[in-house]
Amino acid sequence: METVDRKREQHDGVGGEKGEIIGVRASTGGVVVFLAAIFASMPPASSRLGVTAFLALYATALALWFTLARQSRLQKLPPAFAVTVTVAIILRAAFLPFDPTLSQDVQRYRWDGLVAKSGANPYRYPPEAPELAQLHTNWHRLINHPEIATIYPPAAQGLFALLALAGNSLFVWRLAFLAFDLATIRLLRPRDAWLWATCPLVVVEGFWSLHLEIAAVALLVASVRAVAQRNSATGGVAAGLAAGMKVVPIAALPALALFSNRRARFVAFALVTLIAPALPFLSMGPLMPGFGDYASRWEFNAPLYESVHWLVDAAHIDNAAKTLFTSLKDPLHAESIAPFVYAQLHAERMARAICLLAFLAGLFAAVRLPTLEARVAWSIAALLIVSPALHPWYWLVLLPFAFEAESFLLVALAVASPASYLLYGGGAVMTAAARSMAWLVPAITALVYRRRIGFSRPEAPVNQAPAA
Repeated sequence: METVDRKREQHDGVGGEKGEIIGVRASTGGVVVFLAAIFASMPPASSRLGVTAFLALYATALALWFTLARQSRLQKLPPAFAVTVTVAIILRAAFLPFDPTLSQDVQRYRWDGLVAKSGANPYRYPPEAPELAQLHTNWHRLINHPEIATIYPPAAQGLFALLALAGNSLFVWRLAFLAFDLATIRLLRPRDAWLWATCPLVVVEGFWSLHLEIAAVALLVASVRAVAQRNSATGGVAAGLAAGMKVVPIAALPALALFSNRRARFVAFALVTLIAPALPFLSMGPLMPGFGDYASRWEFNAPLYESVHWLVDAAHIDNAAKTLFTSLKDPLHAESIAPFVYAQLHAERMARAICLLAFLAGLFAAVRLPTLEARVAWSIAALLIVSPALHPWYWLVLLPFAFEAESFLLVALAVASPASYLLYGGGAVMTAAARSMAWLVPAITALVYRRRIGFSRPEAPVNQAPAA
């Protein structure tokens, strides 16, 4: 009788475990369906009811996503690659009928590609220039800041030109970005791929809004994989292409170079790949002239920069610096550089310089972390946190590495970043709400709930830094 009872207990235990896993998988399917429905409702809700409705739906999607993260952990094994790809396509398909409404950056991409296709230099004239009037389209009016020439690097211009040749429709762009998305999923570890495939920030800012970071991420993940496998040449090429798509991945280059087993080889291939696409433009005029306007004028969702700016202005540090330089100018015979120096000694530019020093300090700390993924994630975070302009889609570049480094703080800050859209409403209340929801709430959540959500994976392999 005792033997029969013991066998029954063992049978019930096995069956119970299998039943639990089957239940979790069935529940996962239900959550995915609900998440797809939430995604499909975002575009009409945001266009009719505004950003508040979008953020309410986005918060719901985040809650469902955290549920998927926990269920993935409960299943012991992450979903198979085919399942992850299928779910990724389903979730992105919800946005196929809808044009972007949160951002119109893709219209600038399309315009640059159209200009390049015509044989003109996209860096020479801004979209509103009369010299390009013959290229105007029915979506030309949607281009942001048409008075400023393009800010996007040469490798990105190559992608824009290719997609312009392929038709330049939003559907063509979505197919291309889906390909980049699936490449990222293929390169990531299975559970991280699942998190990326279902993440609301990725789907909303990457696939719906069609931000170029999706292409940069795929290339940067490819670089990290190649460097971890001691393939410095491939890693350098992929890193150079990533930095040639958007500027943010440049922050990861020191970490990749220092981790590489052949540093000089990595640096050489990265520089050649970064510079080569620019060569055809050098004889045609200034390169990326609009980027100077962006770097010196743009400010958005940057509490650290704004605090430094306020401190410099309130303490009159800029005036003190001007007085000090004036006292030294004559003895040092520095009259020739005086106009340039005085132009830099303003509160705004001094705040940017201080933030640059903070970034370099953060970068020095980041490259000393034990794993390559942590080095890359925190190097990029150091740049983003001190930047004068920090839009939600900028966080996409570090997100897969935050998954792999198990940094729930960076994950929380990234996925909460769309709360910054409240800043467009203006006013003290909206600003306080945006600051709290985009920075304070995710930071507190990361401290309290890190171990309860499912991002920590002690069984996952890590890429340890090579011995010096």
